[in-house]
Amino acid sequence: MNLPFADVAPLAAARLALLASLAPAFGLILFRPAARRWIVALALAALAANLALLLVMAASYAERPPWALRTDDVMLVLAMPLAGPAFAARAGLILMLVMAGRRWQLPAAALALASLALAGHAAAAAPWRLAAAMLHLVAAGAWAGGIIALWLGLRHGDADAGARAAAFARPGLAIVMMLIVTGGAAAVALAPSPAAALGTAWGRLLAAKLLLVLAMLALAWRHRDRLVPMVLAGRAGAPRRLMASLQGEGGLWLAVAG
Repeated sequence: MNLPFADVAPLAAARLALLASLAPAFGLILFRPAARRWIVALALAALAANLALLLVMAASYAERPPWALRTDDVMLVLAMPLAGPAFAARAGLILMLVMAGRRWQLPAAALALASLALAGHAAAAAPWRLAAAMLHLVAAGAWAGGIIALWLGLRHGDADAGARAAAFARPGLAIVMMLIVTGGAAAVALAPSPAAALGTAWGRLLAAKLLLVLAMLALAWRHRDRLVPMVLAGRAGAPRRLMASLQGEGGLWLAVAG
């Protein structure tokens, strides 16, 4: 979606805030649904970020600050064919994370997270690109939630925290493969060759993010081959070291998402 003026920083910040709250909420529902307080807190943050994104987008199109918006400015965004209904639907889906039973929380969170693709460039692209963007967001949420779920298990001293960390290797591999396939599809669609991509600001940003993803994968490999076996063996200080490493992986995830 192209904005009528160049300053997109507030829009990017609002979208990042929404992604950074919705993604881990989905992942926690998937991997640690008992973390009810975290899920509710993230859902409430996502609800606020969804409203902020709506107001920032309305301010962008009206070319006025958010505090000077009129009802017509907001209605203009809500009337947009895809983005408008997505805001209302996403708000309802996020509320389900707080009010609905567990059986409805996972699909509601997945749909709310996938709907973020409707607020980006993929919304105006071919249907397969939109679908790839949605799957990419869901996979990113699963990764973020997996990191937090493992961290919470270690923090609470769960007896099976090490076993859960070891068992995450299989779904973790599936998540990474989905991220690679869907991210690669989007990259090829926008720039068919590496030379063409690196010739643009977008391509250089993508290259930087790929380096961060490689760093995340290196940390994940270290977890599986070194830190998790240390936790399972009952080594002193191993849980604390794994928690610190998971925090680093989470920080890299946030940098990639931004």
